[in-house]
Parts: sequence; C-alpha cells; structure tokens
Amino acid sequence: MLNIIKNHYFFYLFKKRLSKLKHIMIDAFRPSYCENAQFINYGKGRAATIFGNASSINTVKSDNLPINDVFICNHFWSHIHYKKIKSGFHCVSDRYFLDHPRIQEFIDNNNNNIKLITTRKIWKGLNDKGFQGDVILVNYSGSKPIYDEYNSLTYDLTKILQTGATVAAEFCFPAAYYMGFKEIKILGFDMDYGENLDNYGVDVRGALFTNRTYLKNIWPRLAITSMQRWINYCSERDIQVRSLTHTKLDVMYSSPH
Repeated sequence: MLNIIKNHYFFYLFKKRLSKLKHIMIDAFRPSYCENAQFINYGKGRAATIFGNASSINTVKSDNLPINDVFICNHFWSHIHYKKIKSGFHCVSDRYFLDHPRIQEFIDNNNNNIKLITTRKIWKGLNDKGFQGDVILVNYSGSKPIYDEYNSLTYDLTKILQTGATVAAEFCFPAAYYMGFKEIKILGFDMDYGENLDNYGVDVRGALFTNRTYLKNIWPRLAITSMQRWINYCSERDIQVRSLTHTKLDVMYSSPH
C-alpha cells in the first residue's frame, strides 16, 4: 500500500512539473487586472474571517458565525449560513466547480452581498449559465506553487496569484492580506476531507473532485504547507491569525463560544 501511495505521489509530481512548464509559458501573456488596485486598504482596521468547508465548522453555534468581511470557499454556497452573510467574498479556483450537477442552484440563489473572486475562465462558464453577481477577476498560475517553499508568496490582486492545493491559500489569504485586514480568523480547516468525502461540513452531493487517493494521501501535505506558510507570513507582519475551530494547522486557537 505504501509503495502505491509513493508511486502515485511521484506520478503526481511529474504531472505538476509538466503543468508548471505550461504555466510559465502562459504567464508571459496574462493581462494585468489593474482595476483590482481599488481593494488596497479595503479592510484596513477590520477583521476578516475565512470559512473552510470541513465538518468542524458545524461545531460553532450559528449565532456565533461572522456575517461581515468573510471569505468563503468553493461549495460553501450549499451551507445554511451562506444566505446570512452581509458582506464578503466567494473564492473559487477549482475548475470542477462548474461541473457541479446542482450549479444552477448556486446561480439562482446567489447571495448578492458577496463578490465572487475567480478566474476569467470560471467566471465565463458561470456567466454562460446565467450568473450575474459581482466578480473580481484574478490571474492564477501553477508556475510557482505555494507549497514549494522556495517560491516567494504573491498577493498582488493585479498580477498573478499562485496555486496552493487549496483556494484558501490561493485566493482567500492573498486577498485578505492585500486588502489590509488587521486580523484573520479561520474556521472549518480540519485539513482532511477523507477519502470518501465524509469530513465535509457542507453539502457536496454530486460535486466533482480530483482523484480520491490524491485527496486522502497527497492533498493534506500540500494544503497544510500552503496554509501554514500564509499563517506564518501574516503573523510575522503583525496580522493576528487565529482559528475558531480545532485544526491541524499551527495557529492560535480561540473558541468563539
């Protein structure tokens, strides 16, 4: 079993290297989104909250879940708290998002208080299906992965963001940092969704995901590395990061109850 996991991991790394070369070539032709400079200091003096989608999110009482200046990830739209949010951003980097068989439910019930942060390709796919919400377009590349620790972190929303195996590290943390929030709270980051997707705190019925073996055995190490790098980066710059739920990440824990 261990050899199978190792072989799968090395095959995954080989594919990622090929992908990296492809992105390096594509990066040279990506346009800058200069209009995103308007979000510098958007959150100055305030606290942001990043919602993960793991089961621990449901250990927090509904009344204690933040509703302003929140960042949500991918399929959080299926959580009961989604419609209660008064201001925030919905970060989507997963190309499989468009293939959800219930994607029309998201489009029909879009919370207009939330701006979508995504790539042009994903936005175009949603727009073709009737999505009309506010959107912040960003560049996104696999040329300098966050989990490769020799790569410097990027956060400039006008330029190119990095892949990190989890949208929280790819879009949420960079955007929150770029916007100047003084504190970042996280919750629902158990960092293990399980091979059978049984550790989600949102309804993911019908959602498409990458290879299950990867999700169970490879994804956690990449995602944890990416998240931890951003947590450390913020903490070193006097931006307090704390988790409102238990997590495998090395971060201050503070119960919201």
